[in-house]
Amino acid sequence: EPTNKCVIECSACARTIFKKRFPKKKQVDEIDIDQLCNFLGDKTECVDIEGVYGDAIYHSKILELLGRLKQKNIRIRLTTNASGKSKIFWTKLESILSDDDEVMFSIDGLEDTNHIYRKNSKWHTIVPALEIFGKSKLKTTWKFIVFKHNQNQIEEAREFSKKIGIDNFVLIKNTRHYD
Repeated sequence: EPTNKCVIECSACARTIFKKRFPKKKQVDEIDIDQLCNFLGDKTECVDIEGVYGDAIYHSKILELLGRLKQKNIRIRLTTNASGKSKIFWTKLESILSDDDEVMFSIDGLEDTNHIYRKNSKWHTIVPALEIFGKSKLKTTWKFIVFKHNQNQIEEAREFSKKIGIDNFVLIKNTRHYD
C-alpha cells in the first residue's frame, strides 16, 4: 500500500470511517520509493500494489515508483478504482507496465451506480483507463462488488467489459447490501 491518499469515500473503507470519527486529524502517508526498492532488493519477482486505506494511483510519484520496480524486473499486480486521473496518466502508466503485469479495476456498477458506494468517483475518468488497458496486452480484471443498487447491471457491465477488451469480470458478493 504505497499511500493512504484516495479521492473516493467508500462507506465501508477504514480511511473514510477514520476521517468521520476524527475529522480534525489529517495524516497523509506515502511510501518512500528508495526505501521500498532497497527493501525489495534484487530477488523480488512480483509485487501486489493494492490499497486498504488508499489507492496507489494517488501516490504523488506513482509513475516513478512503478518505473523503478520495472527497472528491477519486478512483475506488478495493481488494483485501483481508476477514478480521477487523465487519459495522459493512463497512457503513461500503460507504457511503464509490461505484458506480464496485471491491472484490476474496482468498479461497482456503471455510470449511474458506481458512485453510490464509491462516492466521488468520476465515470468520465474511469472509462479511458478501461479503454487503454483493454487494448493492451496486460492481463486486466474488472472487480464488481454487488449491491442492491447495482445488481441489475451485472450482465450489462460484463458485456461492456468484454466490448472494451477487459479479460476478466469478477463478482464480489456483498452480503450486507445484496437482494
